[in-house]
Amino acid sequence: MDRAAVGGVLVMLLSWDGVTGPVDTLIDAVQRWGATPGLAFVDAFLAARAAAERAPVYTKNVRELRVQDATVPDPLPSGQGS
Repeated sequence: MDRAAVGGVLVMLLSWDGVTGPVDTLIDAVQRWGATPGLAFVDAFLAARAAAERAPVYTKNVRELRVQDATVPDPLPSGQGS
């Protein structure tokens, strides 16, 4: 199975009654992952969660997340008092 086919099966499973949790966010993450060669699932999930919460993603994977339309501050803010 290729990535898109695996993604299709996962979306089907997530759509079953009884699946709990952030199902819409997980489906979005699986769809992003399945449609984007080379995208790690964790980055797909971060982008989906950022979209759902309308929040920025603080990461060093700037390119991967920006391609997913996530807001990624660059450069990252420096810590105060560190």
